[in-house]
Amino acid sequence: MKDYFHQILKWISYNRGKVFGGILALVVVAIMFGCQITTASLTDPSREITEDQFHQEYNLLISEIDRDYLLLEKKAEKLVADYEIGAANLDKKREQRQEWVDLAGGVITTALSGNPVAWGDIVTSGGFLLVSGLLAGSVYDQRKKDKVITNLKMGRSLIGAAQV
Repeated sequence: MKDYFHQILKWISYNRGKVFGGILALVVVAIMFGCQITTASLTDPSREITEDQFHQEYNLLISEIDRDYLLLEKKAEKLVADYEIGAANLDKKREQRQEWVDLAGGVITTALSGNPVAWGDIVTSGGFLLVSGLLAGSVYDQRKKDKVITNLKMGRSLIGAAQV
């Protein structure tokens, strides 16, 4: 019988570089296909994760961004709507103020600009200002009187009638 074992050992000894290169290639291939590749996590770069985990993490982050984007879009729409309501309210108040200025100060502006002013306009504007002042004063006096009466009913007295 032939001694195959010694012949193989002799051939390995003679072709030592080829054998070592082949074994090294097999080890490298085994490592390449036997170990999973990893990369740094998107949320925690100090942690290594597999390819599947990486894709899952990416999809989760994208869905969170989409949700946050929708929330921000809704907030922006509400902000724009609130802005439009506020701007309309300011415009309305500006128009009301201008009506008061026109009504009360229109005569004064006309007189200061050197244009002639009709007596009817002076009487109307003056009467409007007088009635407005009297109304405001009347409301203030009534509130002050109500406060004094309420305090007297509760047994408290005010020192000085000017306190409100």
